[in-house]
Amino acid sequence: MVVATLMSSAVTALGLTAAAIAVGGFLAHARPALAGDDEKRIREATVVGGLGGIVFAVGVMVLSALID
Repeated sequence: MVVATLMSSAVTALGLTAAAIAVGGFLAHARPALAGDDEKRIREATVVGGLGGIVFAVGVMVLSALID
């Protein structure tokens, strides 16, 4: 039972992290892509957005742990 609970929490955290990285990367890269910037600028924006997504996901998990 304990292993199942830990696995469920780990999968939930992994899913949240993946979603936050994807959404952050997409949102950050949308403006440079629509503006027609070069590929290097678009990739940089995507990476920065993904890193922001990681920070957001970790923040949500820490707040969740503190509240519980």
